[in-house]
Amino acid sequence: MNDDNLITVSCKLNPDTVATIEREAEKAAMSRSEYLRTLILSSLNPVSKPAETPETRDPTVLLHQILFGLDRLHHGMYIIAETAGVLPQEQLKSIADKTASDGIDFLGTVDERVARTRRQLAERRPAAPHTAEK
Repeated sequence: MNDDNLITVSCKLNPDTVATIEREAEKAAMSRSEYLRTLILSSLNPVSKPAETPETRDPTVLLHQILFGLDRLHHGMYIIAETAGVLPQEQLKSIADKTASDGIDFLGTVDERVARTRRQLAERRPAAPHTAEK
């Protein structure tokens, strides 16, 4: 990220909260600032918000977790290219805009895609063997 375009936002937290944030950021392999940005942005955009209960089997929640992970990967790749200075800012912005647009288009059809995949899986499953009653 270009620091010239950033605005600092601050708040006061107790030491225990800061320690928790730092532990969670370390687990996520992020800086404290990046972790906080991720939390703030994910709370504003529920599509990319990670589930509160990772052990859930709800396909929608699992899909949200996958999308959140993919968003982090995309963001990381963008930061690498920006930091390395391998592409001009205009091209980076164009790439970011295009991938955001493509992502929105994909999300607009995700329910149909999931339904189609479920139908395909159901068609491939062998019928359950019939068991005789005793």
